[in-house]
Amino acid sequence: MTEPSTPQTFHLWNQLPPELKVVVMEKMDGIDKLKIRQCSKTEKELVDKLPIITIQQLKFKFDEDGRTMMGVEQLKSKDTEVSLLNIFSNPKIIVKNFAFFRTLNYTNCVYNELNKLSVAASARNIRLRAECVHFTFFEGFPESASKTLQLFDESCIKSIRILAPTEETVAAISQTAQWKKCQEVVICDQKGIQFVADSWSYKMTDFLHFERMNLMIKMLTVNEACILIKNMQSKARGHFKIITSLNIRSEAIFRSFQPEIIKKQKILDGELYQLSMTDPNLVLCVEMSIFSMKGVKSRRELISEDFAAGNKMLDDSEAIQEDE
Repeated sequence: MTEPSTPQTFHLWNQLPPELKVVVMEKMDGIDKLKIRQCSKTEKELVDKLPIITIQQLKFKFDEDGRTMMGVEQLKSKDTEVSLLNIFSNPKIIVKNFAFFRTLNYTNCVYNELNKLSVAASARNIRLRAECVHFTFFEGFPESASKTLQLFDESCIKSIRILAPTEETVAAISQTAQWKKCQEVVICDQKGIQFVADSWSYKMTDFLHFERMNLMIKMLTVNEACILIKNMQSKARGHFKIITSLNIRSEAIFRSFQPEIIKKQKILDGELYQLSMTDPNLVLCVEMSIFSMKGVKSRRELISEDFAAGNKMLDDSEAIQEDE
């Protein structure tokens, strides 16, 4: 079904009994199953009998007229475009990576379309099942960001990635069930964009429930850093990376951790600390430099000679494995 259909192949397909159609469809990828589902009521019913349909990546893009386009990564032909609401309507579809992109700077069109989408989805009571959601806008539209995130099924979402949101945007989406139940958050900037004071001042308390976080913020206060480290010490798994535009005061931060510091050493770009955790079998390894702080957990018996020498934080085999 990846090749263009012809009247002959369509006729042959229609001649297949339903049980053979199902066998054929089980071999297809998610996007082809989705296309077949849109052909007729009969085909829709057959596809809906299949196990979970996994689509690796979908991009939801806006063109210069504000129209929405759905496409699959690395598939450029026009017949890969699908209806977003069609995906919403099938509870068996799971998208691994769902990305929202804006073409150029048509901001008003983007948010008009997103508001229409939100209204339509609410009216039909339908949700999108996606594991990772990636936004490349929402710089200054807290309400639209919150509405869009609420389109997703909070029981499925595992990772939220946002490009340069404002403090107001983060405050708005942090109130959603999707944010509160998610395991990972990534907030980054575009290559070459400098830190903007108003955009990068986030409240660390909005992020403490995440197991994995990768954040760019204006500054990390001593109190916020201590809260983050203590919070991570109490968890069985997780890691963090914080990049700031202002110096991190490592000595002031670790003054309050003196009883818990197992080891401290100089490394190429800063200092490396090993801290005890609630679980006596685990160690929290924190790497400090002028503009960043990284933390990852390891089992005590697996800290390698490389780590002891300060060459790198951890071997891949030593880090506690995260759930896929």
